[in-house]
Amino acid sequence: LERELAALQEPGVEVFRALAENTTLEALRVDCKGLAGRAVDQLSASMQRHRALRILDLNSNCVSPIMAHSLGQGAAMCGLKELYLDYNFLGNTGVAALSKAMHDEVALDVLSLRGNRIGPAF
Repeated sequence: LERELAALQEPGVEVFRALAENTTLEALRVDCKGLAGRAVDQLSASMQRHRALRILDLNSNCVSPIMAHSLGQGAAMCGLKELYLDYNFLGNTGVAALSKAMHDEVALDVLSLRGNRIGPAF
């Protein structure tokens, strides 16, 4: 099962690897694709070399607290303005990791985190 899940991530890895070479893409919307692990790591790495990306929509994927830190680092490097992470698996830990990674480097106009089980009730 683990091998099959990893194989599902491979197309995302290749697409996100190509993002590093694209210098004009301003918006990337990849919601509801089941992205996790290697695909999210590759996206984060590519974002660090991509200066034009302003909008990233990863709603309804499988972004975990561990991946949130990596995404935050990518966002800090590329000048992202809108980040949509609704309905992932961030929780309080993931949001803290995202915030720590972005620290004072990111001036987001929009950060959407609905459905991530955040707050004192969780």
